[in-house]
Amino acid sequence: REKLPYHVVVVGGDLTIRGEIEGSAIALFGDIIVKSSGCVNGDVISVDGWVEQAKNAWVKGDALEISSKSLQRRYSRYSKREIRRTRHYSRRSFRRDNRYRHGISFQNYWSVDDLDNFLLRYNRVEGGFIGFREPREHYHNWRMGHLRPFGEIGYGFENKDLRYQIGGQLSTLSSLNLFLGGEYHDFTDTQDAWLVSESENSVNALFVKKDFFDYYRRNGFSIFAVQELTRDFKIKVEYRNDDYSNMFNTSNWSLFRGGHDFRLNPLIDEGNMRSLSFSINLDTRYDARTPESGWYLNGTAEFAGQFAGQELNGDFNFDRYIIDLRRYQSLSYSENLDLRVRVGSSRGNIPEQFLFDLGGVSTLPGYNFKEFTGDRMVLFNSEYRTDGEWLFDDIWFLDHFHYILFANTGLAWFAQDTSSPFNFDNFELSDLKTDIGIAVANRDGNVRVNFARRLDGGGLNVSFRIHRHF
Repeated sequence: REKLPYHVVVVGGDLTIRGEIEGSAIALFGDIIVKSSGCVNGDVISVDGWVEQAKNAWVKGDALEISSKSLQRRYSRYSKREIRRTRHYSRRSFRRDNRYRHGISFQNYWSVDDLDNFLLRYNRVEGGFIGFREPREHYHNWRMGHLRPFGEIGYGFENKDLRYQIGGQLSTLSSLNLFLGGEYHDFTDTQDAWLVSESENSVNALFVKKDFFDYYRRNGFSIFAVQELTRDFKIKVEYRNDDYSNMFNTSNWSLFRGGHDFRLNPLIDEGNMRSLSFSINLDTRYDARTPESGWYLNGTAEFAGQFAGQELNGDFNFDRYIIDLRRYQSLSYSENLDLRVRVGSSRGNIPEQFLFDLGGVSTLPGYNFKEFTGDRMVLFNSEYRTDGEWLFDDIWFLDHFHYILFANTGLAWFAQDTSSPFNFDNFELSDLKTDIGIAVANRDGNVRVNFARRLDGGGLNVSFRIHRHF
């Protein structure tokens, strides 16, 4: 497959892509057609034209259709939703503020294209942290034997410590899209990346002294295999050998709330953990034909200490399971319904750092942050979103926002019998904690104010987010 290591611009004609373009593809007054074998590592931009993307085509950046008339209304051929075209309009869906990384680690990133390789964060255990990252990425139809390094290195100015990750992955059996890799690392890790993005957490810590992550040091190595069954569905197997150690607060500065202190970083169960992890991921949210709808499924099973009767050794012996299932459904051109179910369970004595926490940001916003903890967890989130232009068409100020009604219910608790992860016998539906609320968001959905109230009594919780709830 032909590969062009630069941007491609066509003026006054159509552009058909069957190979790979390292940069962006731009058509001025023409259409762009990305065939099933096509791959564009940048953006795909058509001015006064259409973008057509085959089912198996890959576009890493945004697909934009821009009208030379700043406020021309047209219909997208991928959905019945009427969209407003401007010079700055992106056809990505309401939820795509989370930059998608084509890999099996599904953390949220908030990045600027030209700064993707730089690490810049602030938290209570490292203070200011600066570094460099080469992301772990792999693409459908990589040629066999393609070796790509990945990793990161950086320095924390308050804990005065170096953090690094050095790894590589090799594409094998290109027709099967099988990737093998490994890494050696010594970095600051957390189990809370599913709550907020690293960038949003840094902004909160820097400005209002709220750090939502709990941290620990993880030093060791891992080897893994990733099988891409389709562009949307992947499975991963990974062996990990890590030493876990505590990290402590080293910084107490923020721009505001100077009279307050950061939460203490909680202690973990230190020791060596050797585990085998299995994960699956299905993600159909980025289909250009249905940009407002899709499924997301992420499931993980980790076995520490032993697996299938075989000893893995190490200082811990437990199993841990997490399933995260989401549905994003377009109801009309101005309405969406988003649903999430997240369930966690375990077997054995689970270490402190792997317990499940619920309450507050991205879980139960009507309750206090991490108000509930346990070795079992159930969570259900729902959001109904509508465009203010449809609700308040005659009120110029209000029609610039999106309005969200949400309801959440869930609980984290400790099981009486931990011999089986399927033991939920001391759980009752009446134990669930529920909140409801409303949010006002910008059109991209990544800046929002939430007003949430718990249904078992208590006041109104108001929170400001620069990221989607889920």
